[in-house]
Amino acid sequence: MALAITTTTIPTAFLNTPYSTTLLASGGTPPYTWSITAGALPTGLSLSAAGVISGTPGPKTAGVANFTVRVTDSIPATASQALSLTVNSVIRLQCAKCGFATKTTNVKIANLLAAKHMAGWGTAHVVNLS
Repeated sequence: MALAITTTTIPTAFLNTPYSTTLLASGGTPPYTWSITAGALPTGLSLSAAGVISGTPGPKTAGVANFTVRVTDSIPATASQALSLTVNSVIRLQCAKCGFATKTTNVKIANLLAAKHMAGWGTAHVVNLS
């Protein structure tokens, strides 16, 4: 069977949050070696020769990164695939009094969680969004 990259989409990453996903291939003759041939990953992420994208996206990397990966088998045959990786910002909620903490990527949800937390405790609990 011919070498092919079976990964067509990859999970969303979040700013300042550890990330890891593994690219997959089929066919050909393992072992496989992976590389990026066009474009680039967001700052803080890298692709290992084993096909693992990992790292922590930096504070100014929100957006979409478009890149092309290539897998090479032991023959060496190659296959390429264009991919996109979205990096979203994260809104962190932290209560200064009780330590309640969570995170979300949705501003409306962040505001609702903060309001619900404060409603249960009164004004002594202040939830900071950052």
